[in-house]
Amino acid sequence: MFPSELLAAYLVAFLVAVLVVVLAPGPADRQPLARVFVTGLLSNVLNPKLGLFVVAFIPQFVGVARGPVPVQMLVYGAIFAVLTAIVFTLLGGLATRLSHGLARRPGALAAANVGAGLTFCAAGLSILVLDRRR
Repeated sequence: MFPSELLAAYLVAFLVAVLVVVLAPGPADRQPLARVFVTGLLSNVLNPKLGLFVVAFIPQFVGVARGPVPVQMLVYGAIFAVLTAIVFTLLGGLATRLSHGLARRPGALAAANVGAGLTFCAAGLSILVLDRRR
């Protein structure tokens, strides 16, 4: 585990980074769609949580009596991949609508960013305070 001071410092630094972005002049540069896609794909493929989830979750549904185990794993993996693609597609569509709405209201976007930063800062400070109580 990380020392609580390090985690608290990270979360407070996150607030500072959020405030820098909020106070920055103008929106971020637009990225080509291919670059956005590759970044998202690499973030997803290189995320170890997905592999750990599949290894921990799917085998509980596999039964030797139901047929070859590799085939069952492939079928369950395919079902998981399709469901994940559907969920991510829906989330992407909702995120697009939300981003268009927030683009029309820069004050709301700034307030959401500051609120998120303050939440992380409060979490960091509470970790620090609670760890000192032990």
